[in-house]
Amino acid sequence: KNLQDEKINSFFRFYNWTTTSVTQSVNRELVDEFIHIDHSYRVTGGGLVFHCPRDIVFSMGNVVKHDVLPHKLKERCQWLADFLTSCLQNLNVDVHVIGEIETKNQNINFCSSYHNPYEVVLGSDKVIGLALKKTRHSIVFQGVIHMSKTANYFKDLVKYEQYFTNGILSNAKVEPFEICDEIQKQLIHLKLI
Repeated sequence: KNLQDEKINSFFRFYNWTTTSVTQSVNRELVDEFIHIDHSYRVTGGGLVFHCPRDIVFSMGNVVKHDVLPHKLKERCQWLADFLTSCLQNLNVDVHVIGEIETKNQNINFCSSYHNPYEVVLGSDKVIGLALKKTRHSIVFQGVIHMSKTANYFKDLVKYEQYFTNGILSNAKVEPFEICDEIQKQLIHLKLI
């Protein structure tokens, strides 16, 4: 609302996730099998996301015609992916933006199983997922930085393990607060907050 009314031109918020839960796009029904799990709905698109304690969830909103950020949607997506990648690389986490790849056996019901060229991987494991919603006045991104190994928290859903992630902590020694501090430091440097 504040973006639309031009009271602000940008925001970035991030949260340390504390519970085992799932999120789903408001445009999709949550499958009955997941109803017993703590869950919520996102304004952005995409499939179901498994969240674990220590994951970092973020949202970023900007006016479309921002002073610093690219105006075109694909360029804005690339900017955010590159920005988050750079923040993690500054902390010695060996990640990269996945880019265009050949895809097979995608399931649009699960975020981790289908390709988005702006998402970030550690090895072959998706560790940053992005979704967006664009209006006439603004672009809102929502995403997750997977820190924890999903299988450790969703043991009763092992049949969905192909949609799980190993998380950053499986391969890197960095704490969630360090990532949040680095993101904030870089956003301040860019005068985006």
